[in-house]
Amino acid sequence: MQTKDLGHLLISKGLASELAVSQAEWLVRHKGGSLLEHVLMLEETSEEQLAAFLAEISHVPRAQQGSLTPDASLSTVLPPELIKNNPYIVPLKREGRDVWMLVADIEALGTLKDLEFATEYHFRPLVATFGQVRACRETLYPSLKQESAVKPAIQLRDYTRERFTAEPKGIWRFEENDTNLDIFVNTALMEARESQRKPAAAVWSVGQQKTDDAVVNLVDYVMRKAIAAGASDVHFEPFEDTFRVRYRLDGKLVKVFSFPVPIAGSVVSRIKILSQLDIAEKRLPQDGRIHYALGHGRTIDIRVSVIPTFFGEKAVLRLLDKAALQIDVRRLGMEQDELYSVMRAIHAPQGMVLVTGPTGSGKTTTLYSMLIELNKESVNIMTAEDPIEFDLPGINQMQVHEEIELTFASAIRSFLRQDPDIILVGEIRDFETADIAIKASLTGHLILSTLHTNDAPSALARLTNMNVEPYLVASSVVLTMAQRLLRKLCPHCKVPLKPPPKALIQVGFDPRDIPDLSLFGPKGCPKCFNTGYLGRVGIFEVLAVNDEIREMFLDRAPIAEVKREARRFGMRTLRQMGLEKAKAGVTSIEEVASSTMPDR
Repeated sequence: MQTKDLGHLLISKGLASELAVSQAEWLVRHKGGSLLEHVLMLEETSEEQLAAFLAEISHVPRAQQGSLTPDASLSTVLPPELIKNNPYIVPLKREGRDVWMLVADIEALGTLKDLEFATEYHFRPLVATFGQVRACRETLYPSLKQESAVKPAIQLRDYTRERFTAEPKGIWRFEENDTNLDIFVNTALMEARESQRKPAAAVWSVGQQKTDDAVVNLVDYVMRKAIAAGASDVHFEPFEDTFRVRYRLDGKLVKVFSFPVPIAGSVVSRIKILSQLDIAEKRLPQDGRIHYALGHGRTIDIRVSVIPTFFGEKAVLRLLDKAALQIDVRRLGMEQDELYSVMRAIHAPQGMVLVTGPTGSGKTTTLYSMLIELNKESVNIMTAEDPIEFDLPGINQMQVHEEIELTFASAIRSFLRQDPDIILVGEIRDFETADIAIKASLTGHLILSTLHTNDAPSALARLTNMNVEPYLVASSVVLTMAQRLLRKLCPHCKVPLKPPPKALIQVGFDPRDIPDLSLFGPKGCPKCFNTGYLGRVGIFEVLAVNDEIREMFLDRAPIAEVKREARRFGMRTLRQMGLEKAKAGVTSIEEVASSTMPDR
């Protein structure tokens, strides 16, 4: 029977999908083996179902389960050399010149006819599963060390139900044993080379694109693994001798795939099509969005940026998973004292609350959690964002477009004519935005916004550096909060550490606490991608602006003095909060030292 006919029968019987059959056919053509076993290893069906299917189409009876103990004398009657290259058959019993043979594949039936010419026996076939044939071969011919003809493939299923925890080898690079990825990449490579030989067939156009199945599957595969791994960004990067893919995991970039250069153009074109970008434009940067459906009603919003580089176009995809967004301000990880100060500030009738920190420190998540806490039908909340990362039900969100002069400042002016109670300003970048936001906070509105400063007290100085009068800053700002995200030690492989006391004192520990410290460090295992870290935890430096802080600021005291005064009133610094996490075994002192500034 032709392989293609067998594939059609599998599809018609509902035992395999068209995708699985096409993958299995590709493997047969390029790696040999049995179509049925390749389908089995793609996990589309079970061994018992395939055995029943084989018995039905071949009209060969099934072997009885209780009689699958091979006759030991058959190992001399039919020596190993005779069936060494026929992995899907094994003799079971003999009666005179009749020998009953277990077969697991349809091609093995033809093999029996050939063996009859080489022996004096007549072979009678019985259908068995691949596992049953393998077990009998190992019993009868232990010297063969029989294994499956193909390596188990990794099933293309919905990886988003659990964090991806594959072994470090065989999954990250297609050159290993990840069969699905191997299929996609090799097929895409063949199609790319064919397109190079036929330039006319490689022309793409928006709305009428030629999309290769292999490229579609490859991009889908990479994205699903990124989502399953909890990546925040995916980088597709072309170089002279490789096409590299990296994930940003817990804030750090990790190389996960290395593809052949010829498929880079097709992959980036596929990304452009998904994000509705101009695939013919390869000279200018482009930005777009993708709504990526995962099934079960779950959708991931993806921000796409494509830029030209020396060796081709680089694409960076920011994954925005609303299902993973922590929108409860009480569960951000703040300590009770800090949480009390924040809740008191955001429930005030007016004033300004500022969240500071570098890009990627979780400021947007914190602001959104505050908005969800405040969102009620009796309150009018309006936001000006660049870009809008998540849509928040019941909240009026505006996208800033500076190219048409829709700036943060002009957005706030428009909001003030819309009877707002609470206004979120994505970022205060200049005097105009700062001035109108502060004046709005002084006229009965609560303003939430962000700044880029190293710590909470410096947010006050940053506003005066924008030429805002100190008395306006002191009158309007009720709370500033700096935050960072620290990588959490992997609970599966973290190891105890005992650093020298001098190093612990330098990082900020009290010498009196050192004898009782139980610290841990990273080791690395498959569950954390050999990084030693798994997930992140927030630390927060919260400054509630009281009368004493306002007086110092109005007297133009140095910000270092303001910080010392704030600590006297109970403010705990980012370094202190980080060291508390290290003492609790949540993170490492190296992570704390690299993410926070030392206290002075």
